[in-house]
Amino acid sequence: MKLFFSLCIFLFFIHILPSRAQNELSFHVGLGNTKLRGDQPKIKDMVFSGAAGFSAGVNYSLQLKKDMYLGFGSVYKRLRGKLQTIDTLLSVIPANLVPAGQVIVTTELRDSIDVKLDYITLPVWLDVISDNRKFHFFSGLEAGIPVKQILDNGEENIEFDEINDVNLSIIFGMGYRIQVGQNHLDVNLSYLQGIVNIVETGVNETIPRVKSVDVRLSVGYSIPIAKKK
Repeated sequence: MKLFFSLCIFLFFIHILPSRAQNELSFHVGLGNTKLRGDQPKIKDMVFSGAAGFSAGVNYSLQLKKDMYLGFGSVYKRLRGKLQTIDTLLSVIPANLVPAGQVIVTTELRDSIDVKLDYITLPVWLDVISDNRKFHFFSGLEAGIPVKQILDNGEENIEFDEINDVNLSIIFGMGYRIQVGQNHLDVNLSYLQGIVNIVETGVNETIPRVKSVDVRLSVGYSIPIAKKK
């Protein structure tokens, strides 16, 4: 239902926006590395590491000027991150060793949890094209609507729904355009910084309050849309 709703919004905007010769419709797929960063007091007892996710979607770019576009889209993507608990271990050097009685502090990681978060996202961004039409730079916002959330502890997958209704992120990125006849291929590198918490109060004290940080590499194919008669 959420996927159908987001596609309806996307198609509605395409229908009502005026069409110009250089408007573009594009399709893209991508891979990303996501990290989860938190700010709770107990965050020092956990380690956050990145994990690979994916994305696929469709975008529409409305030309504002010769070298400037307003873009929006509908994207399905998976964010992934790993959480591990840190155990602090104390040991004392035996008396027959030197220096005797010294306390050694060591740490070890346990309880690795793979967090998988599936979203339907609705990004909006401003895209500026270089003079030679080969490079472009973009910035905007992305609103993600959660679809499915899974905790994988290595033994079982556990679905949970204690997650905020929207994940809002700031987008920064750049890309290289390769002309293919009248169309063009884009290779883009983007950085998405979450500005709201994915989980506000934690899930049964397993996931602390965290935001997402996503670095994504994507490839897209863009097709110009002919002007309406």
